[in-house]
Amino acid sequence: MEKKVSRVIYTIGIFILLVFIGICSFFTFYFYDLHKNDMGLLELKYKEHANIDYNVLLNDGKYYNGKDSKNAFVVDLMDSINAYFNYNLTFNGSITGDYSYKVKGKLYINDLTNNQSIKSMSVYDSDTHNYKIQGNIINLSKDFNIDIKDAFTKYKEIKNNFTNKLSGILIYDVVINYDVYSADIDKYISDTKTLTITIPLNDYTSDINVSKVVDENKFALSDFEVGKNQIYPLVCLEFIGAIALFVVLILMLVRKYAATITNYEQEKEEILKKYKDIIIKTNLVDLANKDVIFTKDMESLVKISIKTKKPINYTEITKDNESVFIVLNDKEVYVYKLTNE
Repeated sequence: MEKKVSRVIYTIGIFILLVFIGICSFFTFYFYDLHKNDMGLLELKYKEHANIDYNVLLNDGKYYNGKDSKNAFVVDLMDSINAYFNYNLTFNGSITGDYSYKVKGKLYINDLTNNQSIKSMSVYDSDTHNYKIQGNIINLSKDFNIDIKDAFTKYKEIKNNFTNKLSGILIYDVVINYDVYSADIDKYISDTKTLTITIPLNDYTSDINVSKVVDENKFALSDFEVGKNQIYPLVCLEFIGAIALFVVLILMLVRKYAATITNYEQEKEEILKKYKDIIIKTNLVDLANKDVIFTKDMESLVKISIKTKKPINYTEITKDNESVFIVLNDKEVYVYKLTNE
């Protein structure tokens, strides 16, 4: 009975501590939100889109769209490439500032025999185009021409002076910069995006590659400021400490609760092992018309068994976590019950 009462007390204690943890968790998040608002952390969301593509003009005057072309182009048959790009930034709040773009082209010559770069030269360097923004959208849609014939001529001139096997690669970069200010979060936002088109130059065909399309959601947070009310983080720490203490207490109660259950199994195993020579496992004994006498402990029942020279009958009532030990002596029945209470 004492163990049963203990388990009830432990259960009630665990329940009360869980309620306290729930209350402390609520107030922890409540004061954290107050602290967050007090610090003034604000968010500006924006979406970035960027892509670059091209059309190819051949020597015979025919145009081919880069998106639709499934075949590589013969470099010697290409006249020029008209490249075009689109860059878009959409903010969920008003911004002011500057943005710009610049196009740079370089020709690289590589020695395939020795696997090394032997020369690089600038073939195009545009002016920097500057713009102002006052609103919530930055949008650039521009195009530029790439003189393939001129670049290929330069490549062949260099190649003719070398006996090793060479290859050329023409790389054009569109460099986009922006530096804007958001009054909503009181912060400057700056970044650089580079869009690239790559044209291999050789005596065969050229597989033209461009940068992957960019579609990305971004955000910027206002700078961290120390809150005006320093009591909020202190209160949060106190509640977190209380939660930690309650968790420790729950673990202790769970351990004690488990002990009240495992003790029964331990005692039963010890009895069966210690008195295995005089214990016989049987089914429940019919105690009708018998004088039932309960002993206070197992040792007392063992003494009666030795005195009467009768074995101890043992049965277990599993559903009740109860073991019954019985000594039958004519009309008298001596019983010891081991329970989980």
